[in-house]
Amino acid sequence: SRLHRALASMSHARQPFSRGAVVTGKAAKRSIVKHPAELNRAVDTRRVRWEIVKPWIATRVTELLTVEDDVLIAMIYNLLEQDAIHKTGVYLFSQLQTFLEKDTETFMTELWDLLVSANANPSGIPQRFIDEKANELRRQKTVADELRGRQRESDEKTAAARRDVKREVPVKTETDDGRGGGPSRRDGEDRRGRDAARNRDISRDRLRRRSHSRSRERSRSRDRYDRRDDRGKGRDGNDGDARRDRERR
Repeated sequence: SRLHRALASMSHARQPFSRGAVVTGKAAKRSIVKHPAELNRAVDTRRVRWEIVKPWIATRVTELLTVEDDVLIAMIYNLLEQDAIHKTGVYLFSQLQTFLEKDTETFMTELWDLLVSANANPSGIPQRFIDEKANELRRQKTVADELRGRQRESDEKTAAARRDVKREVPVKTETDDGRGGGPSRRDGEDRRGRDAARNRDISRDRLRRRSHSRSRERSRSRDRYDRRDDRGKGRDGNDGDARRDRERR
C-alpha cells in the first residue's frame, strides 16, 4: 500500500543516534560487511595517546556530518576503548555505517591509519600529527624570520636616511651681510676669536681707566702742591711789605 511504501522510504533516512541501534551479533555482522582493506590491521589502544587523537575524531565527525553530534562522538570513544586490542576495524566500521553512511569508509580509513601510526611511534602520537606540527613550527619560524628581516631592513633604511640628513646639513659660511648657514667648526673658531678680542678690549679699557685714574691723581697732587706754594709766597710777600712799612716809619 501507499502507507507501506512511505514507511519503507523513511527507513533509509538518517535517524538520530540511539544506543539501541548498535548492532549485536559481531560474528554474523563481520561475515557480511564489506569493508576497506586498510581495516585489516590490529591496533593496541593502550599505546595510543587518546588526548591527541580524540580531538581529531570529534572534529572530523563534525566535518562529515556538518553538525556536531556529541552522542555519536561519545559512542565512537566507547567502541574504541571497550577492547584493549582491536584485531581489525571491521566491527567499528559496521556500527558507524548507520550514522555516517557513505562517509563511513572515509572516516574509518583515516582513523585506522592514525591508530596504526600511533602504535608504531614510541610517543603514541600518529606520525601525521608530528609532521603537521613540525610544518607549523617551520612556517612560524619562516614568518618570524621574514618579519625580523623586514624590521632589519627598515632599521637600516632609517639609519641611512639619518646619515644622509646629517651630511646634507648646510655648513655656516660668513658672507658680506653676515648671514650664514648652520653651525660649523669655523663658526666656533670665529666665536672664540671674537671672545678673545672682546677680552682684549676689556683689558685695554681697564688699563686705560687705571692710567686715567693715575693721571688724575698726579694732577690733583700737583694742584695741591702749587696751591701750597702760592699760599707760602703770599705770606712771604706780606711779611716783606710789613717790614718795609716799619722801616719807613
